[in-house]
Amino acid sequence: MKKLFVTFILASLVVTFSACTKKDDGGFAMDSAKVAKTVYAWKIYTNPAYRYELRYPTNWLTYDSGEDGKQAAFYPEARGVEVQKNNETYYGAMVILAHSNWQTKYTLEDFYRQATENLFLGNYEQEKVSIGGVEGVWFKNVRNRNYENTEALVDLIALDLGDRILEIEIHEKQYWDDIRTILNSMSFYPNASPSEMK
Repeated sequence: MKKLFVTFILASLVVTFSACTKKDDGGFAMDSAKVAKTVYAWKIYTNPAYRYELRYPTNWLTYDSGEDGKQAAFYPEARGVEVQKNNETYYGAMVILAHSNWQTKYTLEDFYRQATENLFLGNYEQEKVSIGGVEGVWFKNVRNRNYENTEALVDLIALDLGDRILEIEIHEKQYWDDIRTILNSMSFYPNASPSEMK
């Protein structure tokens, strides 16, 4: 009986220690209830041209390319002030690049086969992720995405939404906690009919 009790105590300590030391691993997925609570008072960004929506922190700013919807950048306001003060070229902490796919109907592999670099063959670490119910590929530490500094490492998440492909570039990983929440807040509108596409 004493041996059984000692075994039980040891097993309990191991489980308790594991639970106490388990931290958020910094991966992609988040609990949806936690996301909803976090983004409740955040700003909303909607891209009608490429039909997606997300929430971003109130102390962040956004810049987009206008009606064509092809590019949107998100960054902390303080970082924008710092960049302006130093007269730097700045892309943003997170940038979304949108590509029309309703005529070509590329898969992600086809899309990157046509690009200047096929990320699937680039020896980059890859991870499957899901954003707003859409499966995508997360390429880690990609080079040649920052034209001012081609050696800068950028994480890139590619999403095939049927009639459009989105590339989400993460330029400043020090803001990963906010970026991850932004990504987990994304939602997509259904594919457009060809008559709606320009």
